Amino acid sequence: MNPFYNFILKDNNLQNPLVVVDVGAAGGIEMPWLQYTDIANILCFGFEPFPPNFDALKLQNKVKYFPYAISNNVGEGAFWGNSTEGFLDLGNNNEKELDVRFKKIIVHIETLDNLCNEEVLPPIDIIKIDSEGHEVAVLEGAERQLEKHALFVKAEFSFRRNLGNSLDRIVDILRDKGFILFNFSCGYHNILNALGVGDALFLKNISSILSLPEEKEHIKIMVCKLISICLIINNINYAFFCLKESKKKCLFSSSEYNLLYDMITEICFAPALLQKSKIRFKLCKVLFLLCHLLGGVMHNQSTPKDNSLFKSNRLFFKSRFLRKRNSQYLEKIYKAYIEKTINH
Repeated sequence: MNPFYNFILKDNNLQNPLVVVDVGAAGGIEMPWLQYTDIANILCFGFEPFPPNFDALKLQNKVKYFPYAISNNVGEGAFWGNSTEGFLDLGNNNEKELDVRFKKIIVHIETLDNLCNEEVLPPIDIIKIDSEGHEVAVLEGAERQLEKHALFVKAEFSFRRNLGNSLDRIVDILRDKGFILFNFSCGYHNILNALGVGDALFLKNISSILSLPEEKEHIKIMVCKLISICLIINNINYAFFCLKESKKKCLFSSSEYNLLYDMITEICFAPALLQKSKIRFKLCKVLFLLCHLLGGVMHNQSTPKDNSLFKSNRLFFKSRFLRKRNSQYLEKIYKAYIEKTINH
């Protein structure tokens, strides 16, 4: 859903662009961010240290690419790469095995915090990480951005605790910085058909934003950005929740709040409006499965496709006629969550 037809979010976006950083950008900046660069103020930056991949990427005029590896320190280091994947050498690799598939080069290593401190990058809103087992180190090198600015993180993970992309370690880091794990999707091990690696999606907890020791206007900017991100990835429930919570801090005027409220509540999630009978519920499940199949979820891939983390656009429609019914549904979910939180 395009959030930028709403003049409040559009005006906020024109003055305060969404900043997207892609660490491990061999395949280019991911959707859905790139599709909005023509209609919104979105700045995209990518990092790809393997020269052949970087040379192909730098021809794209919508994205600024850097030939750096990203980690938790600044300096030089060995990097193993090929046309599809690459990773920093941590000293525990079998070079004889790697020589068959990868080329070893020396690359410049940076941290996201240092690049922002040096004003190479503006403050980051959206971080995607696919660094082949180095995700934890990337997050460690972005501590200030995660604490003060970032609103969305997507990271590749493994279920193995001893690896540098352990899901447990990623969750611990991001939870400490005020993020909530909203979704994850997994590929399967090709031989054992067991869960392998996957992608995890995190969003900033609205409570963490509202409690920041920042000026009210800065908090308002962050909330507008978070709502915009939620609408882009089709998380209507959390967009609504963020708006309701922001009302407690009086971030928006009455007219601004009402305009945002009307915009969010006229975006209907079809399955939610069909769950009134057993027949409708079954229809809802069939519709949901069809959309995922059409969207291209392939479980035998090493990592899932992007759209398996987001609800398909095909499941949503805009309707002013159903706005009242949809707002009742969203209010009911919000009230239930608040009551559950109070009781616990």
